[in-house]
Amino acid sequence: YESELTIAFISLLNPGGVVFDIGAHRGYFTMLAAELVGPTGQVHAFEPTPGSFALLTRNTEHLPFVHRNNVAVYSQSTDLTFNDFGTEAPAFNSLFAPRLPAADVEKLRVEQIQVRAISVDDYVRQTGVAPDLIKIDAESAERDILEGMSETLRNYRPCFTLETGDAPGAMPTKALVQFACSFGYRPVSIKNGVFEPHAPQEVYGYGNLLFVPAR
Repeated sequence: YESELTIAFISLLNPGGVVFDIGAHRGYFTMLAAELVGPTGQVHAFEPTPGSFALLTRNTEHLPFVHRNNVAVYSQSTDLTFNDFGTEAPAFNSLFAPRLPAADVEKLRVEQIQVRAISVDDYVRQTGVAPDLIKIDAESAERDILEGMSETLRNYRPCFTLETGDAPGAMPTKALVQFACSFGYRPVSIKNGVFEPHAPQEVYGYGNLLFVPAR
């Protein structure tokens, strides 16, 4: 499942590490991170929608070092109106329209719900926890999340991952990559298990990129 991102987790995480899983959904990467960092580490999972959070809880409630947060992550701590596609299509739950053709979107049932949101910087200040790796899978909200973690990136220099894929109404991935690099990071592609320097492209399909401190 998402083999390249899975490889990144396995390559980067060690016992005792701290992971933020933003857009945890049902908890695949939360559980993978928990397996890798072990009971001496911590995994902080963020999932705002009720159905996905219930499944995340069911899948991880036996792991005391997994901290589940029923909130969205955003540029600031506030309340947001979220599109919830339920348990049929939870991967598309977001502030924005899903990355799907219009004909496919029309087939989905969507409910607009109110969710609480917090910025990474506020969460780090409140908990005193500094992440080693941040996974961001937020369906076009990536720039907003990055804006809310500038202090964390500056002070703690964690690696982070971003989902790629150009979509109508969303920031082009090339611009997102350039914005992420503005924090003093460089992008890395993972191809067939090999980490390679990444040159920004004009057009992006679905995938994930890893960002590591430039120095």
